[in-house]
Amino acid sequence: MGGSWRIQDGAVINWSDAQGSKLITGSPQWSDYQVTSDLRLLAHAGDIGLILRVNEAEIGTNSYKGYYIGLRSSDSAIVMGRADHSWLTDRPVPLGESIQAGRWYRLHVVAVGCTIAVEALDTVTGVRGYSALRDDPRHCIHNGQIGLRSTDTSSAWKNVRIADATSADLQQILSRAPEILHPDFPIREDDFARMRAKYFPRNYPFSDETTDVVDSISDKGLPNIQAVPLATALALRTQPGTAQEVRVHGVITSISPFYIQDTTGGVELRPPDPGTLCIGDEVDAIGHSIGEGRGLVFVANRIEGPAARAPLTPLSITPAQAVSGAYEGSLVEITGQIIARSRLRDGSTVLTLTAEGQSFETILPSDPFGSSEDDWQAGSSVRVRGICTIVPDAATGSSFAILAQSNADLTMLTGPSWLVGWRLLCL
Repeated sequence: MGGSWRIQDGAVINWSDAQGSKLITGSPQWSDYQVTSDLRLLAHAGDIGLILRVNEAEIGTNSYKGYYIGLRSSDSAIVMGRADHSWLTDRPVPLGESIQAGRWYRLHVVAVGCTIAVEALDTVTGVRGYSALRDDPRHCIHNGQIGLRSTDTSSAWKNVRIADATSADLQQILSRAPEILHPDFPIREDDFARMRAKYFPRNYPFSDETTDVVDSISDKGLPNIQAVPLATALALRTQPGTAQEVRVHGVITSISPFYIQDTTGGVELRPPDPGTLCIGDEVDAIGHSIGEGRGLVFVANRIEGPAARAPLTPLSITPAQAVSGAYEGSLVEITGQIIARSRLRDGSTVLTLTAEGQSFETILPSDPFGSSEDDWQAGSSVRVRGICTIVPDAATGSSFAILAQSNADLTMLTGPSWLVGWRLLCL
């Protein structure tokens, strides 16, 4: 629910920094249990954790009923709280050291009755932190599913294990927790996203507070990014390419493949370190373009930022606008009717759609966590979100293609009509 999920190198990865991305599994009837997981912030500051006793889950930051237990980098704290389509947080407990991106931490959470306790471990330094929450019996959530959840950063989880829990399991952590707390003051979780620049100014070299950081780049022998000529996505497509290094300032709109988009359009991006970027990051890419026209790729020598988190809203366009090429490389959404479905060798799915007399394709990477492909029956109407690109191979018969990130980028509007094929025999 939200995010862009993959399985890679033995870990479950969310490549999006969307607010409150969730991956949920298990039985709604599970009650007293314990969960252990290794987890890591991949790109930059944010928070990552586990959700327990999940019910009524929907897409959205706090759109579920359950408990969240996680690590937040903005104040290097263990965070615990209850969500009921709103957010009630406990007092954060310091881990005892700075929570860093790129480092594996381990959470062991035990939930028995209305009490939840957690042990957090830095697998590199061995530092441990403990916290516990005793919920109000009148509002306690007694059972539900489990899930993975992150906010404001791409994240990874591995070695996720779940087992029954007893009072003895709970007591092992409670004996080390400084105190048993209870949720007693409401704080909107999205507010913590705005605290990142305050707590981590060096991650934001474009702010007024960190001019000295920008200046220090020149001191290290790297050119000041403001001295690098600024180029737009449109200029890269329409003007002759040169070997001169230029800068593109925009928002990451896709990670499979990478695309960066500014106010003039989008262009495929080849970053030097893909693991440092999330969908929604506003960055400066310094490099040069190769190829031309539909085969244009911007090769970045380095990426500066993110300066902010600014996820773009897709532009709603018609097939005629897509065919014109004006939205090449841009994040768009479009509605069409499925007429065929096929599978590529790499596991990707290709849906052939039609709308307003135009045939186009939607290409979906293999997604083990997405909706069932059985829902995508011929004749169904769907709304597709993704990167618009003109198909260079005319042999497909399609006018253009939409590169989606996951199955979640397709929204089913209506199923196939009953007045077709074998259904007529049922009347």
